[in-house]
Amino acid sequence: MLRLRGGRKRVVLPNGSPLQLLDSVSIDVEPGEILAIIGRSGAGKSTLLHCLGLMDDFDAGDYEVDGERVDGLSDARRSALRGRTFGFVFQQFYLFEGRTALANAMAPAQHGPWSELRQARPRAIELLERFGLGDRLDSPPALLSAGEQQRVAIARALIREPRYVLADEPTGSLDVETGAAVLRALIEACREGRRALVVVTHDEAVARLADRRYRLADGSLSRV
Repeated sequence: MLRLRGGRKRVVLPNGSPLQLLDSVSIDVEPGEILAIIGRSGAGKSTLLHCLGLMDDFDAGDYEVDGERVDGLSDARRSALRGRTFGFVFQQFYLFEGRTALANAMAPAQHGPWSELRQARPRAIELLERFGLGDRLDSPPALLSAGEQQRVAIARALIREPRYVLADEPTGSLDVETGAAVLRALIEACREGRRALVVVTHDEAVARLADRRYRLADGSLSRV
């Protein structure tokens, strides 16, 4: 379980003035649930997601990942915990242009142990086939549609079998029909694997697919 109590985060704007993005935010994320965080652009949704995924630090608050306190961890321990525990899906696909769909999906496993890397290829093929890309394994991103690229990105997020998938506006670069299909595939994969999925979005239609919904506004998180 992810457990945050009193999370705070302040940033400095280009004009030098401080902005309190997160102000005493508390939330629990249980295994297997789908959770949506909605709010306007600039409300701090992405910042919250990055802090939950150990890509950034809270300025204050108590944060535990599966019972382990995060504050005070070494960089090496933090990196290992992030790589083992979280998968990330972003609005921008961040695929390697010079690699095939299969190589992109396998990329995170290159940083894991040899036993994991050995299983990465069949696992990646299985995921890509599941997402309807079995005939696109050798295609580079330039030959894939936006929806296909996001499916590759989802396969990449799942390749190390994370317990938590954090998705930042995963349908934001897609048309409505493609975005809905991609989101359904992501939710189905997370439910089957008993993985928690946290989606941050400004789209109410996306949020309605979640088990629990929260709104982030003026630094505070409230259940809706």
